[in-house]
Amino acid sequence: MVVGGGASGMMAALAAGRSGAEAVVIEKNPRVGKKLLGTGNGRCNLTNENAGAGFYHGAHPLFAEHALSLLDPAAVRELFRGIGLETKAERDGKVYPLCDQASAVLDVLMFAMEKQGVAVHCGERVTAVRWELEGSRRTFFVECASGGRYQGDCVILACGGKAAPGCDGQSYELASLLGHRVSELFPALAQLKLEGDFFPFLSGVRIEGAAAVLKDGEEARRERGDLLFTNYGVSGPPILQLSRKAGEILRENDTAVCELRLCLLDRWRPDEILSCLERRFQILGDWPISQCLVGFVNKRLGQVLLKLAGLFHRKGTVSQLRREDVERLGRLFWDWRIPARGLRGWTNAQVTAGGVLTEEISARSMESKLVEGLYFSGEMVDIDGDCGGYNLQWAWASGFLAGRSAAGRQDAAPTVP
Repeated sequence: MVVGGGASGMMAALAAGRSGAEAVVIEKNPRVGKKLLGTGNGRCNLTNENAGAGFYHGAHPLFAEHALSLLDPAAVRELFRGIGLETKAERDGKVYPLCDQASAVLDVLMFAMEKQGVAVHCGERVTAVRWELEGSRRTFFVECASGGRYQGDCVILACGGKAAPGCDGQSYELASLLGHRVSELFPALAQLKLEGDFFPFLSGVRIEGAAAVLKDGEEARRERGDLLFTNYGVSGPPILQLSRKAGEILRENDTAVCELRLCLLDRWRPDEILSCLERRFQILGDWPISQCLVGFVNKRLGQVLLKLAGLFHRKGTVSQLRREDVERLGRLFWDWRIPARGLRGWTNAQVTAGGVLTEEISARSMESKLVEGLYFSGEMVDIDGDCGGYNLQWAWASGFLAGRSAAGRQDAAPTVP
């Protein structure tokens, strides 16, 4: 019995069925794969060619190694090719369906499960998972709000996390009732909320640059790419990558200071930026100070930078700027620090950080160390990946391992059709 019809749940059911087990998927939504359809902006970034334990987080990230080696990105692509999906690798190793449709990924998974005889029951909200012993044999019972009751030899909890609309984290309560501990949960791959009353004015401005998360003034992680200003802070792929580290810092203790450092011209050295500004201001000496960055950066961004440097409302012309004024303004282009207030909520997050403690799960099989016959996969486990296909790779790999293990094939190598 697989509780949850997301990516890892469908893969677990398919793997169990192919290993000779009778598998059933129990899903609370009207259909399976709801969250899968929204991944990759509707294209479904289903894995990344570079996936390895170094791209994952949690209390013990190396826990993911065995599952990732058993079904690595190349094996994921072969598996999907075998059930009808052609794929392509793009920039940074991201892998998408050749047709660029997330719905195609769901379609081929559903066809494969049907072919394998996997039963799918939707609209069934699981309220409890129980087990009984008859001699040495353990029997599991999955109970639903509708009154439905399912019985089987093994249960795989693959019911996802709290991220995305409609996800409530009820799955962790099921794990807790079965004796498992769950670490603190927080949204990951989410937009960063920053302090500053100027963000509504900057909303929609996009630049290419670098960003770093600072803990007590020290750089904790750095990313670069397209940065998008919003009315609450900054978004874009680099910020999503940094949000996991920011979330950790904000939760560590009350005294840690978490800041976002923006480097708007990260391809330039500081001395090159200062030289450029000085040369520019010499040429445009009769311009009003409030307009001195027009033609150099986005106009709205330039106005905010001048205000932060204390120059926007200064009367006079550019020729009247002092050396210290130029240096203060120039520093904002390579070292603009903004205090972080937090992450946007669960409905805006792509993945859940935290989950069932990996020390209570076997990395070789995804089986519970506390309850024989109970398995976990995907977002329920305290493993989460970077943005770029890594979380779906973990869903496929952990679901594959859990399904094979539950069917009694924990030592078998993956096979592809």
